[in-house]
Amino acid sequence: MFEKKVSVEKASAILKPVSPYSIFKLHKGRELRSLQDLHDSLTEMENEVFYHHVSRGKNDFANWVRDIIGDEDFAKKIRKVKHKYQLKELINKRIRELQYQINKEAERQRKLIKTQPLPPKKEEAILQHQNIPPLHIIPHHHVPMPQSADPFKELLQDNTYLKHKIEELAQKEREVSIREKKILEIENRIEKDLSRSAPGKIFTKEFIQGILVGLLIFLVAMLVYIKLTGKMNLL
Repeated sequence: MFEKKVSVEKASAILKPVSPYSIFKLHKGRELRSLQDLHDSLTEMENEVFYHHVSRGKNDFANWVRDIIGDEDFAKKIRKVKHKYQLKELINKRIRELQYQINKEAERQRKLIKTQPLPPKKEEAILQHQNIPPLHIIPHHHVPMPQSADPFKELLQDNTYLKHKIEELAQKEREVSIREKKILEIENRIEKDLSRSAPGKIFTKEFIQGILVGLLIFLVAMLVYIKLTGKMNLL
């Protein structure tokens, strides 16, 4: 339930369809005339249409609810919503809350009239003056409760950008794995070529390593000799 309650007249005005001049036209052309229309459209709304109206820098639905529907508090609540299933659930709760408030006030007025009987026309005039609609229960098929679902799963389905990034990372991992296999194949091929390069397996891997170590020792010895002879000349 929302913290701030509105009057019955305000609740009725919020649920009432807007004038033809104030309808909300979706990106794909569908027209919305009430909160109920917005709720129902979210069920089959494509992600492309939803994210056309809701992005990091804007929320067209929140603006319409605030400026046209006239529900400022609810508009603030949905302004930061970035996913269809969250917006649909909040709208469903808001409609049921407002309708419950209207029905409760209508029932209270009827009980009050029964304790103080009035002519039928007088009773009808009082109800019309206070803008209280006839008492009725919202059918479940009219305002369906949100089905239980895995929020993380739906969030992945809605967030196409996140799915694209995951696919990119998976592709990069496959490419790295392929490169590692190729490097191993090249190393094995080089070792085989070296082992077959001369009779008697002279140029083996150990033989080449021995030559390199010998050259390093020779270079170090030469450097030591040059330094010693330089010091002797100075003396």
